[in-house]
Amino acid sequence: LQLVASLDDLAQEMHGIVAGTRQRAAARQADLEASIVNITVCQSKMETEQEQLAVGQANATAEARQKHGACRADESTAKDGVDTVCKDFEDYWHGLQLPNCSRPMQPEDWEEALACVRQVQNWTLEVEQQLLLKAGACEARATAHRAKRAVCNQTQSAFEAAFCSWSEAMLATCSAYSRCHADSTITHGGLVTKVSEGQASDKAAFEAAENILCQLRVLNETDLPKKLAITGECQALRLDTDVLNITFPEVPVEGECDTNEAEVRPCNQDWLSNEYEVATWYVSAPTTSCTPCLAPTTSVMSPTPTPTPTPTLDPSPTPAPTTTPSPTPTP
Repeated sequence: LQLVASLDDLAQEMHGIVAGTRQRAAARQADLEASIVNITVCQSKMETEQEQLAVGQANATAEARQKHGACRADESTAKDGVDTVCKDFEDYWHGLQLPNCSRPMQPEDWEEALACVRQVQNWTLEVEQQLLLKAGACEARATAHRAKRAVCNQTQSAFEAAFCSWSEAMLATCSAYSRCHADSTITHGGLVTKVSEGQASDKAAFEAAENILCQLRVLNETDLPKKLAITGECQALRLDTDVLNITFPEVPVEGECDTNEAEVRPCNQDWLSNEYEVATWYVSAPTTSCTPCLAPTTSVMSPTPTPTPTPTLDPSPTPAPTTTPSPTPTP
């Protein structure tokens, strides 16, 4: 009775081993699929961050661009005012002529000369007033223009800094995506190795447990012909372990992270042309020296690591070990 109980316990243990191999196969399959999802999440995260930048920092950049453009437009108007008012002063200056009476005279023409002196005095007073008025107007316009230009130079620096911040943030998302993909791919490769080894181990355990269960049938059978028949079955047993096979998903390759727009940064000629030189205000209100971004303009994308190859597993069942038949009892 103790032997029978022990054999029953052993059978239950073997059934537990078989069931466990199936459960672990399902769990390993789920782990692999979850690992692939972790890799794909890297790209979706990068795309989400870039969309947020397009809404957030890009809007801040657009606001700084608009503010700078409006300031330069006002500066251009101020410069045109300077040119107009100061040209009026210069034209007046260059057109000054003494009264026609201003010529050499003889003493006997003293009355005429006195009248000319008075005319010149009146002319001088008028010229003095006009010179003070026109020169003052020119200087006032020039002072206002210089003040406006100083403000616009500050808004230019703020715009360039905002653009650099946006550009660097865009490049940073690409760098983070590349690292995320590389790290996730390496982690997945380690999981593939672990799953492959576990699969091979469980297949061996599955075959051993099924063989033991078959042998237990021999031991539990009391009818000799049936015992011999079961022994033959055990010897010819070929187990199908396909139920434990794992499907290894293809590892997603690293996608492209578009950095073309972010690579065109302040002080690059293309950037200067697009942002400043084509503007209607540029001729009258040219920009001051451009402030380049501190970060280098080279791409920060890392090379894509070579994915761990999916192991090739033999799908055919592993032959069961040959079992020595029990001797036929003598009648």
